[in-house]
Amino acid sequence: MGLQLEYINFINETCALAGFQRATGLKMCELGNQQIRKSAALITKAKTGKEYFSSLGYDHTSIDRNGLDGALPLDLCEPVQDPELIDQFDVLTNSGTSEHVEDEYECFKNLHSLVKQNGIFIHLNPKTGSWPRHGLYYYTFDFHRRLASQCYYEILRETDITLKGEQSHLVCVGLRKRARNPFISRAEFEKIALATIFRACGTISFSSRE
Repeated sequence: MGLQLEYINFINETCALAGFQRATGLKMCELGNQQIRKSAALITKAKTGKEYFSSLGYDHTSIDRNGLDGALPLDLCEPVQDPELIDQFDVLTNSGTSEHVEDEYECFKNLHSLVKQNGIFIHLNPKTGSWPRHGLYYYTFDFHRRLASQCYYEILRETDITLKGEQSHLVCVGLRKRARNPFISRAEFEKIALATIFRACGTISFSSRE
């Protein structure tokens, strides 16, 4: 999806709302080797998310199966097991990545495991009814609300960002991980997701790995 200026502003504003006014010393995990779009690059003076957020002082790690731009070549359909990544991050950004991951359960379970207690998740993903032919899945605000209730996340903010008319709505949420607890079971996640996430080509389905 790439980082537009509006997306970057949402991320920075959510970090400030969470009390992270100073990035120095904070650890950020960015999903995808995010490229900064031309209009935003003129202001940020950076070409990638890694370059920009590192310039703010974040200890930045990116994850992308392609391994480009310094990203760790990890597949979010598989459990992240590196102890140097588990329970380590103050901020995790998901700017148009999770909708491309086939196994949504394993993806969100990984995100949960990466963020430390009182750390935050920042999600910007295609809203149901928008972004035709963009990815595998489309989201609703209700998905994050139900997941937050089950996982003891605090909802910090919710915003609908639209850049190019009615076909480009994003579900944008900021969540705080309040407890250091295990992620919910696959069955519990599927119960939430089947009602609140929609697959690009028909009914949502999840591969069972448990």
